[in-house]
Amino acid sequence: MTDIQEITAFQKEFDKKHDWIDDYEKMDEKFLQRLQYATIALAGEVGEFSNELKKILREKHIDNFIDEKHILNMKEELVDVFIYLVILSLILKVDIAKEYFEKMDKNNERFRKFEK
Repeated sequence: MTDIQEITAFQKEFDKKHDWIDDYEKMDEKFLQRLQYATIALAGEVGEFSNELKKILREKHIDNFIDEKHILNMKEELVDVFIYLVILSLILKVDIAKEYFEKMDKNNERFRKFEK
């Protein structure tokens, strides 16, 4: 099983190999540029994911049929969203696994009243 540390290490090497981001540790003049690009790219990928859902809903409404290709496209777009979330976590130096569990602890408290 792959963990988030392996994924982030792989992403760092991938970006360095392609000369996109050579050092995530620098808080240099390119920081804002990196943050801006990754955020815009993330929004674009979420848009592409949403567009596939729109196609599914439209087809379901018209002929009560869901084309499997849209589900496959959604899966691919979801991975693209994940890639940019990983990149943003690297840019912002967020330990995404640690922060996830801390946020879920807060959500557990927040939504306790809805438990069955």
